[in-house]
Amino acid sequence: MEPKSTVFHGCANICCCPLENVAFSQVLHARSGGDVEIMGLMQGKVQANTFVVMDAFALPVEGTETRVNAQQEGNEYMVAYSRIIEDVGRPEHVVGWYHSHPGYGCWLSGIDVSTQLQN
Repeated sequence: MEPKSTVFHGCANICCCPLENVAFSQVLHARSGGDVEIMGLMQGKVQANTFVVMDAFALPVEGTETRVNAQQEGNEYMVAYSRIIEDVGRPEHVVGWYHSHPGYGCWLSGIDVSTQLQN
C-alpha cells in the first residue's frame, strides 16, 4: 500500500503509512479517555524531509480534563521503549507525540504551540 502524504504550509512533509491505521488507533485511544486527556507517541522514521509515521500507541500517563502529566512512569516508559526498539534493530523511532482535548475538537493550545517551539 502506498503511503498517503499531506504537506503543511511551512513545515516538512508528514506521511502516515497507512493513514487509516495510524489515525484509527489515535482516535480509539482519544475516545477511550472519555473526558480525560490522553497522550501517546508516534513511531516512524525520517526520509529526506518527510516524517513517515507508521504507528501510534498510548502512554501510561495521568490525565485530567485539561492537561496530561507525563510524570516519572511515563518518562521511564518512553526511555525504555526507545531503548528496546533500538536493541532489536527496528528502523523506526519515536517521531512525535499526540494528546487529546476532550470536547474541544482538534486544535493546538497555547501550551502545545510553546512545547513544539521548544522541541
